[in-house]
Formats: sequence, C-alpha cells, structure tokens
Amino acid sequence: MNRPRPATPTAPGAPLPAAGLDGFLHTPARLNICALLAPAEWVLFSFLRDSIGTSDSALSKQLTTLEQAGFVEIRKDHNVRRQTSVRLTDNGRARFDAYLASLEDLVARARGAADSARQRPAGADRLVDDSGHPSPTVDRSFEGGQPTRDGVFSSPN
Repeated sequence: MNRPRPATPTAPGAPLPAAGLDGFLHTPARLNICALLAPAEWVLFSFLRDSIGTSDSALSKQLTTLEQAGFVEIRKDHNVRRQTSVRLTDNGRARFDAYLASLEDLVARARGAADSARQRPAGADRLVDDSGHPSPTVDRSFEGGQPTRDGVFSSPN
C-alpha cells in the first residue's frame, strides 16, 4: 500500500525539521545557484547553466522562483543578444548567509558527536538491557553450544 509522502517545505523561509535550514534554499538547484552567485556581483545566465549542468528552461524556472521570493535580481541586456545576468539581492545574500550558518552549525554538531563517539572509553558501545545494565557479550559463532555464566557461548563439545 502506498502511503502519501510528507510535503517537503518549499515556502521561502520554511525550516527543515530539527535542523533550522531554510527548506526553500535546501533544494539542490536553488542551493547551487546561490552558491555560484554569492562570491560575484553579477553572473551570466550561460555560466550558471553550464556550471550547474542544467537546461535553459530548468534554470529559468528556478531563477524565476528565486526572483519571486526576493532572492535574486535578473537583468536582461537588450544591447547584447540574449545576455541575461543574475545577482543575489541584499535579502537573498542575507538569507543565504543565514542558511550557511545553520548548515555550519549542523556540521559542527555532527562532527562533535562523531568526535565524542571516537573518544568513548572501551566498551562504552556495549548493549544494555532494559534496566540499564550491560548485556552479556554473545558470540554466535558457536551455534549449538551452551551459554556460559557470562553469556558467551561455549563450544558444543
């Protein structure tokens, strides 16, 4: 039976659960566009298209969505045939910077958790029973054997 998938937050400013990330920017295409626009003043449409590896229509759709949300400004130069330039607005730059700060915080927390896991004392990752006491180690390679007092299976002989 197919269950409906939960909706992905795509409204501008919608946070991703438990991460504080802007769900609107978290879309890979939009994230790539903003990452390419961030270090520059203006970027050519063709550069964005080629860098992202997408079609004109797909990029145009994402840029229109970003423009409607106030993230980017699009400038079409009619003096030069079909030259379109794009830049982050001040609002777009601030929102992208906030997204990056949230992402950096998430990565730092993940690395902190990984670092503390590496620094756990020996045996800290043993299983515990319902009362919180360490469970006995079980070696299932001795199938048919009998468990000894400490829970380790002995040879069937």
